Amino acid sequence: MSLWPGRSGAGNDVSPLNKGRENTVWGVSLMAGYLGFDGFTSTFQDKLFKGYNMEIHNQIFYTTLCSCVLSFTGLTLQGQLLLAVDFVSRHRDCLVDIALLSTVATASQFFISYTNRTFGALTFAAIMTTRQVIVFGSLYAKNLLNNNKRTEKQPPPPELPQYEKPEGS
Repeated sequence: MSLWPGRSGAGNDVSPLNKGRENTVWGVSLMAGYLGFDGFTSTFQDKLFKGYNMEIHNQIFYTTLCSCVLSFTGLTLQGQLLLAVDFVSRHRDCLVDIALLSTVATASQFFISYTNRTFGALTFAAIMTTRQVIVFGSLYAKNLLNNNKRTEKQPPPPELPQYEKPEGS
C-alpha cells in the first residue's frame, strides 16, 4: 500500500464494484488530520496571544518561517527541490501565480491572526466551520444537480461485449 493515492495498485482494478472504495480511507484520514491540526493551530495561537502578549506580525513571521523550513526540508528530502526550481525557470509565467497565491495567503493569515487575537479561538472556529459548511454544501449541491442533469440527458452506456471461454481451457 502506498501513502500517495495516485501510486497505489488500486487504480488497475476497473470493476464497477470497487469504484471509489480505495480512496475512502485515505480521504477520511486526510480530513481527520486537517480538522485536528486546524483545531490545534487556532487554539495554540490563542494561547500564544494570551500567554506571551505576542504581536500579530511576530506570529505571522514565525509561522511563515516554520512553513518555509518545512517546505524546503520536504522538497529536499524527496529530491524534488531542483525539479521545482527547474519547472519555475522553464515556466516563468507561473511566477505571477506564485506571487498572487503568496499575497493572498499572507493577507488571509493577517485576518486569521486578527480574528484569533481579538475574538478568540472559539469564535474563529465557529466562523471557519460556517464557511466550510457553506462552501462544501454548495459544492455538494452543485455536484448533485450536475449529476441529475447528466443522467437525464445521457443515454445509458453500451453493454460491454461478453467473451466466451474457448472449450478445453
